Amino acid sequence: MDICNAEHAELYFPKRHWEIGNKTLSLPEFQWIKETRRMLYGGWNITFGKIAEKPETIDAHSSTRLFSLSEIELILKSRGMRILKTFCDYKGNPATERELQLLIYSIKEINY
Repeated sequence: MDICNAEHAELYFPKRHWEIGNKTLSLPEFQWIKETRRMLYGGWNITFGKIAEKPETIDAHSSTRLFSLSEIELILKSRGMRILKTFCDYKGNPATERELQLLIYSIKEINY
């Protein structure tokens, strides 16, 4: 399972993040609504070779419900599953609240 980590959002949002691509510079913004545990995402793209015009506002165009590791553990347990390992990236680094990405490796318990 690959999800965004609610514990990261609680500690580090709001935040801005620059991403440099081959054709654009992307300036995403992240907000956190604690009451609904939702991440709001919006941003602005600057295309290389074109004159950048500052937007009047950067409105969130995406809303996603985020879960903490403890919430996921309860959900999986209620479905007869168990978490074996967690990571913060595809390199195998351990999960941490310092990273937005949360990878969860779990199994279905088989009861005979």
